[in-house]
Amino acid sequence: MDRKPIAHYAAYRVLKPGGSRHRAIPMGDQVLAERRRYMRGILKDTRFRAASNNDLDEMLLYPVCDTYIVQDPQGREFYLETGRVSPGLARERKERALIPPEYKGKMLKDFNWDLYGCDASNQKKTVTSFLLHFPEYRERGMGLYIFSNTKGSGKTMLSCILLNEASERYGINCKFISVYDYLDLTRKKYGGAPESVGMVKGAELLVVDDIGAQMGKEWIDSTFYELVDFRYAGRMPTIYTSNLPFEGLAMDERTVDRMERNTVMLGLPERAVRKELGRREKEEFMKQMGMKNAP
Repeated sequence: MDRKPIAHYAAYRVLKPGGSRHRAIPMGDQVLAERRRYMRGILKDTRFRAASNNDLDEMLLYPVCDTYIVQDPQGREFYLETGRVSPGLARERKERALIPPEYKGKMLKDFNWDLYGCDASNQKKTVTSFLLHFPEYRERGMGLYIFSNTKGSGKTMLSCILLNEASERYGINCKFISVYDYLDLTRKKYGGAPESVGMVKGAELLVVDDIGAQMGKEWIDSTFYELVDFRYAGRMPTIYTSNLPFEGLAMDERTVDRMERNTVMLGLPERAVRKELGRREKEEFMKQMGMKNAP
């Protein structure tokens, strides 16, 4: 058996007899068997755990930082968690999730449904279902569409809480990005950061925040469709937030159709709770500082 590490062979496809493919090399039976065992060990807790031997032979796998990049037989790339991440690297992973600073570390217990002043039991049931049954949602590629006409109704905070909870419970690779930031990122794709676009697109759970009136231009439609279609085809759950219902989105109907098919609608009550949350947090801070009232 060749003395090269099996990880080396995992970064190349198996060269079939008579074939000639980019990134493919010949492998003997023993190397091939070791390569398959190695890859199954890495992929055992991922969407690729049931891949056939033929599929494994057509896949590439190579380590990047604390994750692996896997390229499937169709050439699509995914960023995977190794399942063996140290606490320090786990903290790093959370930092790279791009969650806004004010929502880092926020968990479901921090979301006060009572602030809406109405019955939010159906919304709570949807959130609970998503977190408790996330493996099933993940298998189907099913996400959420968090919608409310009212600004400051808690859409962004709730979506970040779902990322934090899912990351904590299931150890998955999560990412948060606003539509504006994603569009800006794609503009720079050929100027120095294609891996950043890939890490967003390939996240195991992704939040795309603030889909709204910015849609409608041709290049925006095309760029956003590429993201939605990539995740739809790969059955990767996505959480979208918007102040518009599906029928109000001014974008390519193919994009809307894919989002609608692969998300459960979660409509938040039409009440701005952000100011109330800010007021309560300020009062709590003042109390800690020994002050009773604001100056």
